Parts: sequence; structure tokens; C-alpha cells
Amino acid sequence: MTRYFDVLLRIFGLHGAIQILHYLLLSLWLRWLTGRLSRMNRMIVHLSTADLFVAFFNVLPQLLWDVTGTFRGNDLLCRTVTYLQLVAMYASSYVLVATAVDRYLAICRPLNAFRYETLSLCI
Repeated sequence: MTRYFDVLLRIFGLHGAIQILHYLLLSLWLRWLTGRLSRMNRMIVHLSTADLFVAFFNVLPQLLWDVTGTFRGNDLLCRTVTYLQLVAMYASSYVLVATAVDRYLAICRPLNAFRYETLSLCI
């Protein structure tokens, strides 16, 4: 019973990741028409991309391994999937840390945060 619940939960997770991708593409297209992305919108795009990485490289292979009971692939594929699982996990964490630092700078030091943005545009 719990195995089926686990599979169902992972399928809903993948469905949610696909819905996020759809929303992201729509919002990026609309933002492209109106102008450039703000820093927070850029962070949300990166976080959603990292979450999609987690959904497709952590959840999907685990779901397939749970359904089939064994890994069906060669050694290179196994190593690639394992590497991408680690990259996806760390990328998601690092994007959250970068968002927290960005929000800290924007709230506690608003003038400095604006200055760094204008300096990066000059470079």
C-alpha cells in the first residue's frame, strides 16, 4: 500500500514540476515582451530550473527503479544519473542560499544592493 502511495506521490511531483515549467515559460515570454527580469524573478527562474532538475534526475530515476526493482542501464548511465542527482541537489540548495543573500542585501542594505546591480551592468 505504501509503495503505491509513494509512486503516486512522485507522479504528482513530476506533474507539479511540469506545471511550474509551463508557468515559467509563459512568464518569461511575457517578461521578454515587456523588458528585462528583476533580480527576484531571475532567482525564481533559477530555483524553478533547479527544482525541475531535482524532479527529473532524482525523482524520475527513483520512481523507475522502484517500479522495475532494478536499474536497467550500463555503468556509464548509472554514473551519469548519480552525478546529476548530486548536482541537482546541491544546485537547489545553492540557489536558495543565493536568494537569501540577495534578499538580505536588498532589505538591510538597499542602497548598496542597487549599487552592485548598476556596477554589474557597467561591466
